This record gives sequence, C-alpha cells and structure tokens, in this order.
Amino acid sequence: MSLLSAKAKLKRWAPALVLGAIPFITACSDNDNPAPAQNIVELVQSNDDFDTLEQLVVDNGLAGTLASDGPFTVFAPTDEAFAAVSSVLSTLTPAQVVEVLQYHVLAGEVLATAAIDIAGGSGDKTVATVNGADSKIALSLTGSDLYVNTSRVTSPNILATNGVVHVIDKVLIPPSLTEDRSNESITVEAIAIANPDTQTLEDAYVAVGLTGALASTGPFTVFAPNNSAFADLLAAQNATDLNDLVTKLGGAAAVAEIIKQHVVPGAAIDSLSAYAANGGQVDTLRMNTALPVTIEDGVLKVAGSSVIATDVYGSNGVIHIIDTVIASGTIDTTP
Repeated sequence: MSLLSAKAKLKRWAPALVLGAIPFITACSDNDNPAPAQNIVELVQSNDDFDTLEQLVVDNGLAGTLASDGPFTVFAPTDEAFAAVSSVLSTLTPAQVVEVLQYHVLAGEVLATAAIDIAGGSGDKTVATVNGADSKIALSLTGSDLYVNTSRVTSPNILATNGVVHVIDKVLIPPSLTEDRSNESITVEAIAIANPDTQTLEDAYVAVGLTGALASTGPFTVFAPNNSAFADLLAAQNATDLNDLVTKLGGAAAVAEIIKQHVVPGAAIDSLSAYAANGGQVDTLRMNTALPVTIEDGVLKVAGSSVIATDVYGSNGVIHIIDTVIASGTIDTTP
C-alpha cells in the first residue's frame, strides 16, 4: 500500500492523543497500550496530525528504515509543530532536512518510564540520536511534563511493532544547525562589542568599570541582554541614559553586581546542557548568586528571562541572548 494512500486506515492513535491533556507522568504507564499491530511508518500514516512528518519521511528516503525491524524511538512532531518552523525548514539543504528528521529518532526502544528516569535522575540527561554520538537530545521535567529539549511530550508510549512513538509539540532542531561558530577566534567580550544587538550591554560594562572582564581565558557563559532589554530597564527606572540608570540603581558598584549575575564562570554551557539543567540552577560571577534554569511553555528561561538566541561561540566561552535584564526582585526591569 502506498504511504500516501493510507489515510483511509482506522485512526488508531486517536484515543492516545487525548492523553495530551493529562499530565505526562500520571498518563504514561508503559503497560497502558494494547499489543501493537503497525510499524512506526504505518502509525505515522494512520494519523491525520502527521501528514507533514509522513511526507518528509517519504520524500527524504527514511520510510524504509523506520519500517525495518529497529527497534526505534521516535519523537513525532505534529503538523502544527512543523507549520511553526516551515520558514526555517525551507532554508535547509536536503542533507540538513535529513539531519533534522533523524534528530527525532533514537536507536532502541525508550519507553516513558525510562525517559522520565533519565530526566529526573542525577546523571547525564542527554541521549544520542541516530545522527551519532555528537548529536544528542536533552530530557528534563517541568512539573509532571517531560521535555525533549524545549519540546513537550504530549502523548507518550504509542507502541509499534518496531519501537515506540512519543508525540511532541515542537520540531527539534539540532544545535549544530543553529549555533554560531563564526567568531571563535575572538573573545565573548569582543563578540558583544561587534554585535549591534548587544551594544548597550558593552556600554554598560564600560559605564561600571568592567571593561576587559570577559577578555580573559575563561571559559564563560554569558546570558547577554539585548538592546531592547536595556531599553525596557531604562524605561522601568525612568532613566534617561545608562549614566542616569547607574545613579538610580545605587552607583557603579551596585550595577556591576547586576551585570556579573549574567555571567557563569568556569564553564561554557551550551544550549543542550541548559535544557538538561531545567529545574536546576547555575552559579554566577556575582558572589552567592545562582540563576534558576527553567523551561516554560516551550521556552528556555534563565531567572525568568527568555533565551531568544543560543550558542554564539567565542574563543573563551559562549553567549546566549536574553530578552530582559536579570536583576533582583526589588528592581523593575520592564515598564
């Protein structure tokens, strides 16, 4: 039977998809499903929410693999998830599209309980995909929801004859396709100076006497507020410029401490490690100050600030761009 003609099949996943409204842990007993009758490709065929996934699997020559003995674990994005990144996918080469698709596949069968054990454990929370040992996903928990990177598992344990499918609400993009390594020959401080979108951050370093702080060996992880974040802070404090802001916030030393809490010393934390740190915290350059790392509604957040760009590498660390300045609870950062 043609893959594309299989829409008349019984929609075997319909009851399982209803589970998406139920918290993951309480809905994912590994023994809840009947014995499977379809392989992974047939399961994808038989559900109207996976037309895009089916088409991409067929067009890119992966149907034969995913119909073979396996076993495999597939994190399957819905059509809605693919629609959200259609503009991104359209810019990729065929090889890169294959890399994206295979980034959703693990060798072996990983059921819900095993995934939760990894996500909630104290060990390594990353798992290699079939792209290779250097292409990993991160598993974590937000409350009772299981996350794969920043994608939530909405329906777990759809069993197939050759593995298992977990439905997810966002397409997983390999970090290798989004990271920026074009400036690895210069420091993260030099990158901040050169990037027009973080120019205010660099001006703030100058204003409080921290010039050169990020030019040393490192490594550093910098959560860098963009210019809009600083504009919001100035507006919230009714400050006319950075010098006025420094005065209103108690002087250069006080603002220097705020800036230091955007820097994690001693480690270059990439996006995958940040996803795996969901629910934890990272120590900063500011003494006795740690930042909580969370994933909320599919967004990586650091101390409540959304990470809007990741993995900009320099010679001595990595920068992630955030949308608000991280300050103490007594300081308003948005108007």
